[in-house]
Amino acid sequence: MTMRIDLAPKLDFRAAEALLGQIRAARGSDLVLDGAAVDHLGVQAAQLIMCATQSWIKDRKAFDIEGLPDAIHAQLAEMGLSHDDMMKERAA
Repeated sequence: MTMRIDLAPKLDFRAAEALLGQIRAARGSDLVLDGAAVDHLGVQAAQLIMCATQSWIKDRKAFDIEGLPDAIHAQLAEMGLSHDDMMKERAA
């Protein structure tokens, strides 16, 4: 079963803590993060999502982020990242 998490509009440090709880609860299931409502993505939330990606890859479960607005892609670029960077496997 695929679980979905609707991401908060402002993914700052406080929102990252709440998102961590949601992600932990979804562990073991395929997961889609719906980013359509996001208008701010902070570094902590980006790091959390990248770590979650690694966990899902390790668990051999599907993980995706859908619907990120162009403004968020621009914020990722300012961090030196892209959507693809967020979703790829990292060396251990």
